[in-house]
Formats: sequence, C-alpha cells, structure tokens
Amino acid sequence: MRQFWIPLLVVSASLGFAQAQQWDKRTYDQALADPRKTVVDYFLLCPDIWLDSSGNFYVSPNTAAGRGAFEDRKNLLRKGFSTQGVSVDSVVVDIPNAYISISGKTDFAFTLTFVFFDRKGKSDIPAYSYYSDGIEADTQLSRFYELDGANVWTEITDRLVPPLSLSDFENSSQKPAVAYPEADWVFVLPQKGTTVLAVPYLKNHAEDANSPRPVDKQLQGLLDAKLELLWDNRQGRFTKGALHQ
Repeated sequence: MRQFWIPLLVVSASLGFAQAQQWDKRTYDQALADPRKTVVDYFLLCPDIWLDSSGNFYVSPNTAAGRGAFEDRKNLLRKGFSTQGVSVDSVVVDIPNAYISISGKTDFAFTLTFVFFDRKGKSDIPAYSYYSDGIEADTQLSRFYELDGANVWTEITDRLVPPLSLSDFENSSQKPAVAYPEADWVFVLPQKGTTVLAVPYLKNHAEDANSPRPVDKQLQGLLDAKLELLWDNRQGRFTKGALHQ
C-alpha cells in the first residue's frame, strides 16, 4: 500500500496474507468495521461504482453504496465475468501495492483504476480514475476521497491537487496568440509509488474554425503531454513536478 511517510515516501507490503487472499469471502460489515482496510475493501465500498444485479455497470459521483452493491461489485474483480450489460476482459488486483485495474466493455470499452494512499497517522485517501469511449464524447472521471469515523466519503480532489491549466504545459515564454481553452483533467494513478500523472483533455470542444481555439498542432502537443504531481509531506497535498512531452 502507498504510504505518505515523513521524510520518505515508501510502498509498504505489510498486509495479512489471509486477508489479501480471501477478499471474495469478505462481508460488508467486515470491510466497513476494519480499521486497516485493503484496496479491495475501499473498492467495494466506494459509492461511485455501480454494478447492479441485472449487470448494469457505470461510474458516477455518489451513485450508491450498501450491502447489495458491495456483493455485486465483486464480480467486477473476476476476469471473464459477463452479463448483457458488461464484460470484464482484464483484471489486476495488487493488494500489497493498493492497486486495482479493470478493463472491459459495456456499450463501449472502459478502463477503471482504483488505488488508495495511506497517510501515516491520518485517514486513507481512496482514489479512482475511469475512462470510457463514447460516440460523441468520451467519459473521463478522476476522484480523491477521505473517510471520516462514520465511513462517510468526502471528495477532496480540489484540496489535494493544485490548480492546473494548459499554460502549465507551455515551454515558450511567449503567450499564445489565442488563449488556450479550459481543459478538464484525468489522473493516471500509480501501481507503485505516489507520483500521479495529470493528463489534460477537452470536453465537447469542436475541432473547427468556429471554436475559440481550434485543435491545431501546437494545442494537440499540449494535450499529449503529462504533468507529474508529487506528494508534498509538509503541505499534505500534491505539487507540480516534471513535464513529460
């Protein structure tokens, strides 16, 4: 599991072997009450991930939580699981590194990554990143959470991630002739370590001459770049790191 230590950031694999091997037998009450939850516990308890008994799957902020959802979601962790509404093609469940990755298909291909960060001495930070193809627009969601003593999930993405803009990706000191459009952001969550990659994308941005800023070669170069987000122990949040273009 990822741990935010002071002064070092390390990955800890100190989980009970039996707990790691028997997530499929885990009950809702056990996961809810356990003070040392695994990444599978957080995944099955997350209110945003929905798979109902009819096989309908989607990810949406604050969708549902509860006993029934807890058991149904276990099917998403089983490679080859298939219903009329969803098929699971690939699954990685890496409990020691607090990492889950699921790829599959609904009407369109999707990828869901789920992790949690262990803040030593403070509440954990479960997080997920979800991507799905679409006809008119793709769906991309990234969220960071904290839980209180009553296991209430509160989104804290804006508290952890610094303000981001496409200007962060510009190497030149010259300002662009036409202002950059406002971008949305998806976060690539790590299987190891604590460095997150911020990737920009334009939602419902028309690629034609009537757009405030058409997607030209320069702008596409920025959209293809990634910015490292580094955990700052002192501030208790991410800071901007190296740019990868």
